Parts: sequence; structure tokens; C-alpha cells
Amino acid sequence: MADTNFDSVVASTFTGNLTGNVTGNVTGNVTGTVTPTGAGYMLAGTVAAAGSTQGAATLIGAIMVAIVTVTASTEGVRLPTAATNRAVYVTVPGTVGTKVYPFSGDRIDSVATNGSVALAAGKGNLYVAKNTSQWYTVVKGA
Repeated sequence: MADTNFDSVVASTFTGNLTGNVTGNVTGNVTGTVTPTGAGYMLAGTVAAAGSTQGAATLIGAIMVAIVTVTASTEGVRLPTAATNRAVYVTVPGTVGTKVYPFSGDRIDSVATNGSVALAAGKGNLYVAKNTSQWYTVVKGA
């Protein structure tokens, strides 16, 4: 099937399947399944902590709110690569805390590059990247 260019189309209703890339704004209601790819971000997702090193820790990826399940306090999660103003909220609702690592070559707060910070059970922290290598803990869970 050939590609169709919908430049400057204004429609009150579109019915059917749209597959491919959308550049620009979508205003209104969307029903059905929206599957973001590429630079898109999923608002929230559950991540299972794993590994006891930065390289073995579970990558959070393109999630803005990571709900972390943990079975052992030695397990960890890894933030996505830092990008200016990228924010990720990480929460551990269970009874076991986790380690939070930056992406390889990045750092969190004043911890050494690639070093982890502890996130206690039942808490959540908001991590915001200042630039392409530095994360800061902006809001610490109470």
C-alpha cells in the first residue's frame, strides 16, 4: 500500500487504522490502542529490579513513572540515558528497597559516575537530568 500524505487535513472524525508516524499535533479523543515507538514515552510501567551491579540492573527505559517490584535488597534498576530535563519518578511500593543506578557513564547527585543510590521500600524519588550525564534527586519520598 502506498503512503498517503495528510498534510493540512482537518477532519472532525477519522475512523479506521492509522499506522506509521504522526508529526504535528493530535487534538481530540483517541480510542483504541496507541503504541508509542521511537522517542515516545510510556507514562507508567512496572519494572522488576534485578542484578546487583549497574550492568545487570533492569533498565527503566522510556517510562516516566517506574513502579519497581523487588525481591531482594541487592537488586537494582537503571535510569535511562540522561537528557536535559528528562524526568523519571521511581517508586518502590513493596517492603524491600532497591538500588537506583544511572545509565552507564552518568551519575546521580554527588555519587561517583556509575554509582548507585538507595531507594527505601515504600518510598519514591523524582530524578531529573540536568544535562546528558547528570541526574539529580529533586523530590525524595517521604
